[in-house]
Amino acid sequence: MQDDDKTYRDTQVLIHELIERHEGNLRGLSFVDCEIIGPSVIYSRNCIAHNIKTFHKPKGMLWEVHPGRKLIGAVLMDSCTFEDCTFHHIGFAGLPKQIQLWRETMSEE
Repeated sequence: MQDDDKTYRDTQVLIHELIERHEGNLRGLSFVDCEIIGPSVIYSRNCIAHNIKTFHKPKGMLWEVHPGRKLIGAVLMDSCTFEDCTFHHIGFAGLPKQIQLWRETMSEE
């Protein structure tokens, strides 16, 4: 269910549909108790995540990108919040500090 234009709650979210719905501007979105489905690599910038579940080993899903490096083909999600979400077929790229935050909140289902 979508609470408003920027909040998703208790629903399945397909990344490709999300990109179309928001015309590629995935900024300031909130996800609560959602199942987020790829395939995709998300470039996470300034995102907050709590109690994240995945069906893959987190180590293989998290890619550190160092400042100044271009990243082509990833989906930028900026200033988004994820609470109690499960990710399927999603990789995460980001600066080392952002990736460490993801690492601390993830658990394997």
